[in-house]
Amino acid sequence: MPVASGRNRYPGFRTRLAQIVDTYVMKPVRPFRDEPAGQTGNRVEIPRALGSAQGCFEEYAGGTVLDLLDSWLVHLRAERKSARTVTVYRAGVEQYGEYCRANGLPEVIDRNQVRAWLAHLMDSGFAPATADIRLTAVKQYAAWLVTEDELDSDPIVQLKAPKIGEKVVRPLSADEIKALLATCRGKDLMPRRDEAIIRLLLNSGLRASELCGLRVPDVKVATGTALVQGKGDRERVVEFNAQTARALDRWLRVRRTHPKAGTSALWLGGMGRSFGYGGLHQMLTARGLQAGIEGLHPHLLRHTWASRRKDAGLSEQSLMTLAGWRSPRMLRRYTQYADAERAIAESRRLDVDGDL
Repeated sequence: MPVASGRNRYPGFRTRLAQIVDTYVMKPVRPFRDEPAGQTGNRVEIPRALGSAQGCFEEYAGGTVLDLLDSWLVHLRAERKSARTVTVYRAGVEQYGEYCRANGLPEVIDRNQVRAWLAHLMDSGFAPATADIRLTAVKQYAAWLVTEDELDSDPIVQLKAPKIGEKVVRPLSADEIKALLATCRGKDLMPRRDEAIIRLLLNSGLRASELCGLRVPDVKVATGTALVQGKGDRERVVEFNAQTARALDRWLRVRRTHPKAGTSALWLGGMGRSFGYGGLHQMLTARGLQAGIEGLHPHLLRHTWASRRKDAGLSEQSLMTLAGWRSPRMLRRYTQYADAERAIAESRRLDVDGDL
């Protein structure tokens, strides 16, 4: 994706571009759905037959936006962004570049072009939340380009993401939890590991990235606590009960037989492999199907953890502290189902319309 010219960095860029625009006839651009007829914002499409237009960008702008992607990733790591955040951001920018190339569009960060890409994501079946993450990646990248004087201005700084509808997530029932744990019976590596993971997620409410990032020294079985690295490199201590401590102790003992037992990572995979985010999803999906639970994922266990504690009477402030939330909005999001059930039960108990 060619970078728009920086401040006086590429003399002649605008002059050469103006010559191309004057020399060739631009093809009509179809307005977006929310644009009045005849108005197309700041988007210009260059005919494929032109050929030299993209070369002009490359000659005067020093390459494509993707050429600076690695530099941006270095910046993100310097800002102590998590490995998963870096991976997700990179994927978002790369996906936008792929969309531009696949549709013969100039590889620039352009407001209307990014909007068209978002519409394409939604039309392709991506969830609004996923499209929002992809847009965030490109917006963060554009902001960095401006900061580094690689862009004169940010054309997408005010571009809004698709509206994300909030879904009420039903937490796992006590019977479903018991069925899930029952699939982990056995004394081998994988059953011991999976039971420890499931119990820890249900008992401490860890995020998937926090669970996968645990090291052996982080977990104190004797005290029932673990030190986790949360979002923004914020550390916090979580607690777990005696049953989870027993499962972790069993895992740590059988873990000694693993080929990678000498590594610091708490969780290890089968066949001598390491264990990460993909392995966690795969394991939960398989265990869920064995227990008759379709679509089991780490977030559902976190929802279950929050709902069960809200039902038990844990204060909202304590729940936020244990979960690592800084906004009450996240609390409401994770406890919607419990709040709805509580409201229904209270309304039925009052029986306001019983005399009608």
